[in-house]
Amino acid sequence: MLKPVQRTPQMSLLGLFISLTPWWRSPRSEIDRSPLSQFGRGDGGEGGALATAQLVRTAPTTARFQGGTAPGRFAAFAFLALLALALVAMACGEGEETPEPAAPTEPGVTATEPAGAGELSLTSSAFGDNESIPVRYTCDGDNISPPLTISGVPEGTAALALLVDDPDAPGGSFVHWTVANIDSAVTEVPEGAVPQGGVEGTHGAGGTGYTGPCPPSGEHRYVFTLYALDAPLALEAGAFDKEALLAAIEGHVIAETTLTGLYER
Repeated sequence: MLKPVQRTPQMSLLGLFISLTPWWRSPRSEIDRSPLSQFGRGDGGEGGALATAQLVRTAPTTARFQGGTAPGRFAAFAFLALLALALVAMACGEGEETPEPAAPTEPGVTATEPAGAGELSLTSSAFGDNESIPVRYTCDGDNISPPLTISGVPEGTAALALLVDDPDAPGGSFVHWTVANIDSAVTEVPEGAVPQGGVEGTHGAGGTGYTGPCPPSGEHRYVFTLYALDAPLALEAGAFDKEALLAAIEGHVIAETTLTGLYER
């Protein structure tokens, strides 16, 4: 069954173009086909003179309505040229899609990113990235872990792991803190506290838990590395070191980020 054709603006303009075509063309003047002109041909008498006089009065009007004059044809041609340009413009713009308006929001509601959106981030209220760590969190102070803030945990994270080491130590990297299986929902770690759900491993001095910066001399870097993992680790408190932690997270890291603190003695 044939479906009805939907009428478009282009079709309407095309119909107008076709209907006006006979108007601008220049057919043979109606004057030549009128009975009055036939009557006056070849007759030099009164009838011929009368026909000629009436023809003179009638011809301008007839020519005007037939579009026979050059100015009239030029104006009609210009109009049809503009009409053709309009048809082309509408045809070119027909395929363009109109963007959908943005969904309205309720008054007082601010659009925000979904939970877990953005990059994994680790910061501290005690010091900024590549800034000095306060003495309180070193071996020269209270030797407690600094406060930490976690954000941007990606979707699919089952657990977090934390490693703190000093890459500038004389014997190579010196480990200051290892923590596995931190709850992925944790956003704040208070100073001196074990992150929620976390189990602590051993540090470079052989003990368990955190030990603060204590460089022999000069300025050292202390890198806090946070890992987002797709599965919890089979590690027990006090039973793993840096090497065991890195081996356990291999193939399970979704994202990682670092925070670097400085300390000089």
